[in-house]
Amino acid sequence: RKKEKAAHGLLLLSSSSSSSSSSSRREGGGTCDMGSLQNHKGFATAAAGEASSSGSESGRSSAGSDSGRYFSTGSSSSKDAAAAAGVNGRNVHHGAALPSPASHLGISSSSPSKENNSKDTASTTSSSSSSSSRGGGSVAGSPTMMLASVNPEEVKMLGNEQYKRGKFAEALALYERAIVLAPGQAAYHSNRAAALTGLGRLAEAVCECQEAIKLDPTYLRAHHRLGSLYFRLGRFDGARNHFRIAGQQTDLSDMQRLEKVEKHLAKCLAARKSCDWNSVIRESDAAVVAGADCASKVFAFKAEALLKLHRHEEADTVVSAAQKVETTLRKCRNVPADTTMLLVQSEIDMALGRFEAAVIAAENAAHIDPKNMEVMLKLQKARAVASARTLGNDLYKAGKMLEASVAYSEGLQYDPINAILLCNRAACRSKLGHFEKAVEDCNAALEAQPRYMKALLRRADSNFKMERWDKALKDYESLRKDMPGNVDIAKALFEVQIALKKSRGEETDDMHFGGVVEDVCTNEQLRHAVSLQGMAVVQFNTIWSEQCRQMASFVEQLSKLNPTVNFVKVDVEESPYLAKAENVKFVPTFKIYKNGFKVKELLGPSQQALEIAIGHFSL
Repeated sequence: RKKEKAAHGLLLLSSSSSSSSSSSRREGGGTCDMGSLQNHKGFATAAAGEASSSGSESGRSSAGSDSGRYFSTGSSSSKDAAAAAGVNGRNVHHGAALPSPASHLGISSSSPSKENNSKDTASTTSSSSSSSSRGGGSVAGSPTMMLASVNPEEVKMLGNEQYKRGKFAEALALYERAIVLAPGQAAYHSNRAAALTGLGRLAEAVCECQEAIKLDPTYLRAHHRLGSLYFRLGRFDGARNHFRIAGQQTDLSDMQRLEKVEKHLAKCLAARKSCDWNSVIRESDAAVVAGADCASKVFAFKAEALLKLHRHEEADTVVSAAQKVETTLRKCRNVPADTTMLLVQSEIDMALGRFEAAVIAAENAAHIDPKNMEVMLKLQKARAVASARTLGNDLYKAGKMLEASVAYSEGLQYDPINAILLCNRAACRSKLGHFEKAVEDCNAALEAQPRYMKALLRRADSNFKMERWDKALKDYESLRKDMPGNVDIAKALFEVQIALKKSRGEETDDMHFGGVVEDVCTNEQLRHAVSLQGMAVVQFNTIWSEQCRQMASFVEQLSKLNPTVNFVKVDVEESPYLAKAENVKFVPTFKIYKNGFKVKELLGPSQQALEIAIGHFSL
C-alpha cells in the first residue's frame, strides 16, 4: 500500500508540473519552459507583460519581428532580459530577393536597403532557436491549420517562422489573419509590411507602415521600416524624417547610404542641366546600385536621357517598368506625389506616336501639380501636337494633301523634331510631287528616330521617283535587311537594281523577279544561273530522298520570301555527270553564289541553317 501511495503521489506531481509548464508557455507568449522562466525572471516578466497587454507584440523573447518597445519590470529591463535569453536585439539576414524596376532593366544593384536584410525581417532566428531549445519546439500546426486559430499571437508567431524561411506569401496570409483577430495592433501591420516587401509589393508595404504608425505614432520599428521603403522609392525627404524619428532603430549606415544616393542624384541633375545625357545615365544607374532601386524619379531621368540620345525603345522600357510602382504608390496617403515620371512618359508617348496617351499623362501631372508652369506647358504641347496630328490625318484621308501638310506643320511648331509628324508631312509632300521637301522631312525624322522604318521607306520612294538610284538602292537594302520577308520591299529593291543597271548601260534581259525555282540539267545552264549579278542558290537533290523532298518544299517557300535571289535545282539522277563535275557526293547539297563566286556550301543542312545562310549572304 505504501508503494502504491508513493507512485500515485509521483503521478500527481508530474501532472501538476506539466500543467504549470504549459500554462507558463501560454502566458509568456513564447516557447520557454518553467526552468528557463525561473532562471530569467526579468525575461519572464517582460514576456508576460506583453501577453497581458491586449494582444500586443510578443517581444524579443518570442519569434516576433516587431519588438519596438521595452518593458521595464523591477530591476531588470526587457532589453537585458532578452540578452540573457540569447536574443541580440537584431534580426538576421534572410537574403530575400526583392523584385524592382532595376531587375527588369539589366541594372545590378547591391542589397537595396539594409532594412530588408538586417531589420526588415519578421522574425529573429536566434530568438526562435533559443525558444525551441527551451520549450522543445515552435508553435504547433501548419499555416493552413493556424489560419483557423483565434489566438493572434500564435498566428503571428507562425507567420514569423514562414517569413524567416522566405515563404512571404504564407507569412502574409498569417499576418492578415492576426490583423483580423486583433485589428488595432500596430506590430501586425508592420509585420504585414515586411511580408509585402518580400513579395516586392512596396507601395502596399508603405500603406501598412502608415497604418501601423497611425495606430501607434511612437512605434519606432514602423518608422524605420517606412523610412527604408521611402529610401528605395526615392522619397528621400520622407526617408530622412522617419529615420530621424526612429532614433536608435536607425544605424549610421542608413544615413550614409541616403547621403550617397543624394550625391549621385545631385550629379544627375547637374548633368541633366548641361544636357550631358550619358552622365545622366551613369549617375542614375549609380543611384540605383546604391539602394534607390525603385525610385521613379531616378528612372525618369534615365528614360529622358535615353530619349534625348534617340534610344526610344530603351527609354520606353525604363519608364514603363517604373511607372507601375509610381501608379500604385499614388494610392497611398501621405506619400508626396511626383510629376517627373508623368512628364517624361508624356514625352516618350509623343515621340512614339501615342498622342492620346501623351495627353493623359500630362493631364495627370497637371492634376497633381496644377500650379507648376513646366507641367502646364507640357500639357499645352501635348494637346496641340495631338490635335494637329488628328486634323492632319483626317485631311489626308479626305485627299486634301496641302491642307493636311499645313496641319502637320502647325503641330511641328510645338514639337519640331516629332518624327511622326515629319513623316506624315513627307507623305503629303510626296503626293504633291514635292519630292525634295519630302526627303528633307524624312531626313529630319530619321535624325530624331534612326530606326523609323516608315521614314526610311518614304525617303527611298522619293529618291526613286527623283531617279537617284544609288540613294534609293541604299535605303531599300537597309529596309530589306530589317524586313527580309516583305515582298513589296523586295520587289522595289529589284526595280531599283534594274533601273540602276539600265542607267549604266548594262544588260537586264536575264534578270527577273523571283518566286520560282528553276530546273537546270546542263553545265551551261548552271554556269549562266550562278554568273548573274546578285545571289544564286543551287540545290542538288533527288526525288527518292525524303529529306530532299522536304527541303525542296522549303526552298519553294524561300524563293517567294526572297524574290531577288535566283534559286535553281539539279536532280543528281537525271544529271549524274553534272553532279560529278560539281563534286557532289551527298544530297541534299546547297551551293550559294554571290556575283558569280561561290561563297558557301552546305551538306544536308537544316531548314534553319539554310535560311540563316541565305539571309546572311543576301545582304
